[in-house]
Parts: sequence; C-alpha cells; structure tokens
Amino acid sequence: MQVLWTKTPEYAASFHNENHFEYPQSSDDENPLLPVNAKSSLTSSKKKRFSFIDSLRGFTALMMIMVDFAGPAFNYSIAHAPWDGFSLADFVMPSFLFLVGFSITLSTKRLHDSKYIITLNLLKRSIKLFLLGLFLNGGNYPSEYHDYQLTSLRYFGILQRIAFVYLITSLTDVWFPKLKSFKGMLKFSYHYIIMMIIVVIYLLLTFNTNVPGCGKGLLTPECNSHRYWDIYVAGSDNHLYGLPEYIRMPECSSCSPGNCPIEDRPDWCDESFDQQGIVSSFGAVNSGLMGLIAGNTMKFKMDVSSKVRYWFIFGAGSFFYSFLLVSTGLPINKNLYTPSFVALNWGIDYWLLGIFLALVELKQRYIKTILYVFEAVGKNSILIFVFCTSGYFDEILQWVYYKDEKENIVTFTENNLKRVFGLDFGLITFTILKVLFWSLVCVFLDKKKR
Repeated sequence: MQVLWTKTPEYAASFHNENHFEYPQSSDDENPLLPVNAKSSLTSSKKKRFSFIDSLRGFTALMMIMVDFAGPAFNYSIAHAPWDGFSLADFVMPSFLFLVGFSITLSTKRLHDSKYIITLNLLKRSIKLFLLGLFLNGGNYPSEYHDYQLTSLRYFGILQRIAFVYLITSLTDVWFPKLKSFKGMLKFSYHYIIMMIIVVIYLLLTFNTNVPGCGKGLLTPECNSHRYWDIYVAGSDNHLYGLPEYIRMPECSSCSPGNCPIEDRPDWCDESFDQQGIVSSFGAVNSGLMGLIAGNTMKFKMDVSSKVRYWFIFGAGSFFYSFLLVSTGLPINKNLYTPSFVALNWGIDYWLLGIFLALVELKQRYIKTILYVFEAVGKNSILIFVFCTSGYFDEILQWVYYKDEKENIVTFTENNLKRVFGLDFGLITFTILKVLFWSLVCVFLDKKKR
C-alpha cells in the first residue's frame, strides 16, 4: 500500500502539491542565467504565495472525514442530500475538482515539450488515476464485502471522475490558451465556450433521452436518464453503486434523512445508482474549468485585498446564477450534478479562496499553525482518501483481533467512546480522533520531506 500514496500524487492533480507537478514548468525555474540564490528565492516566494491552496485542499479533506464518519451523529443532516437540496458534505467533491483546475494553472511549463507530448503524458496520468479508482472499488482484503468480481465491479467512482475532469481541464489549458488581446475575464473566452458546450451536452443527455417506461426530462430517482446511460455503457446495473443516497428519502426511509428502511417501499429504493456516473461527470467538468479560470486570475496584477474582493464578487455572481437556474425549475442536485448545483459550489469555492488567501496574510501564530496543519494535509490528500475515507487503514487494523473479528482496535475504540460519551457524541469524538491522527501523520510526513 505504500506504493499507492507515494506515486499517485504525480498523477492526481486534485490531490497533489503544485510545486511537485511536472506540467507545466516556468521558464524562471529552468533559466541557467539565474544565480542559485535567486532560484531559491523564487521557489520560496512561490511556496509562500500559493500555500493557501494546499491549506484549502487540506481543510476540504478534513471536512470529508467529518461528514463521512460523523454524519449519523447529526441524523445525516451534514451527510449528502438524499436527492434534491444541499448539505455540508455536498461541497467537498466539487471543491476538490475546483482545485484540480486551480492547481494546473499554478504549475510551470516545460517550454521544450510539444503540445502532443504533454497531451500524451496527461492521458497516461489520467489512465493511471482511473485504474487506481477501479482498484479501490474492489479489494479491501480480507473483508467478505469487497472483492474483484468482474461481473459486479463498480466502474465509476471518485478517482475515476477526478481523472476525467483532470484530463479535460488540462487539455483545455494546453490547447485553448488565454486570449492575450482581451483584458480581465474576457481572456478566458475559449474556456467559457467549452463550458457552454459541456452544459449543452449535459442538458441534451439529461432532458432529451427517452427512458423506457418513463419518457423524457424527468429528474426523479426512478426515471432520470443518468442511470439509463450508465447501465447502457456499463452493460448492467451490477456495475453501479449499490447504496445510493436516495435510499434515505422519505419514500424509502421512515427517519429521513436517516436510513430506516420502510418494508413496503417502492422498488426503485433498492435499485443501484451511481452519483459518479457518465452524464453527471460532464457537469463536474465545469467545476474543474472554473477552477482553471480562478487559477489564472491569481496571475492578475492585483494586491491581496483586491484579489479577495474580486473573488468574492465573482462568488456572489455564481450564487446569483445558481438562483436563476433554480428559478427556471432546475433543482440543486448533487446526485445529478445539475448546473445549478455546480454554480452554487463555484460561489462557495470562490469565497473560500478569498478567505484562505486573506488568512495567510495574518500574523497571528495560532492561525499560522492551523493553516500549516491544513497545508500538510493538503499535500497528502491522496493518502487521506486512500487510507482513511476509503477505509483501507481501518481494514488493516482489523486484521489483528482478539478471539473474535469484531474485537479489534477499531471497534474497541469506537464502542468504548460510545459507551462513555453516548452514541452520538461518542461517534463525533471517534471522528475527531481520526482527524487529529491523520493530521499528525500528514504533519510528520511534511516535516520529513523538508
């Protein structure tokens, strides 16, 4: 498992530190005429300037742990919305995708490489990240609930989506550069055109697909076209996610948004559905492309306060755009990655960018310490995903047990915390311990690299 997280950052743009990303590189870094001290100064300046991106990525990763493990303690109110709507957990994935695009623009260019060579390298990295996602969808040996049964292996997933978004966003940056003859946000006219094309593709697949037994244009769990296209491409619903969020809807659960199955609930409550599927991945691409645009604005000649105001204004515009889409009848839905959902997260991400950029300018020691912890986690986010949120580390710990498999250090710790603090607060405490543990691990790894 050591190989997974040490090599993956080279391929996963969403989780890597831009200072280690090979595409592209700046001419300053490769300029042999610069003295060594000048090169070091430039590198140090870049790290200081862009450390807030790692901090934001780390903050998002720790939020991912909180919402994934502590959701039941809040009656799933912070977990993903069962269908329409928005909750705390719903901003995590779009933020990672947004930072995919942002990180690409902060990388430096290998000016001696042709666009075709860069494209080939991007394709290789995306394929490797996609295959890693497939690996994580099975395995977890020796758990009886995870295997590599090819007739039921889930094809889609988080890393697969990140690979797709990373590829499209990177290719956009390579083949559709900024328009130098324009000023401000108009420089990214090509990017806006691509985003509009993607929205058109998304809307056509969503509203113009004739779903058997349902017709066209329905956005319900049982009749949406997204599931239809996933089954059509995968060949069977066995390859889709078996525990969709909508099983917590009132039609399926007596304690919605919790999960209390109703005996005579509709058949569709037990059908598979993949929120990381094909059509919704097209919607997700625009999260990465907007991050690409946001990263380019980092290069605008503005002081920090002006840049923060700029991002807050753009975020407010994104909120307003989302509101307009909702008013036309397009709901905010993370499962379908509707354009209104994507625009809402643009606003959140722009505001978070402004907040974290402002925070790094503060001199208070405790703020710097907190931001450093976030930064360390951000540099090792793939480690958090593979071993923590994917459950591999817990699985490894459960290999060692006393008498019974259930008497291992994980269940022992969680059960005793619940016994002392009660079910809900015990689970929250257990999740906080996870956050602290992985934060310390990431800080240790970051200090070891320095």
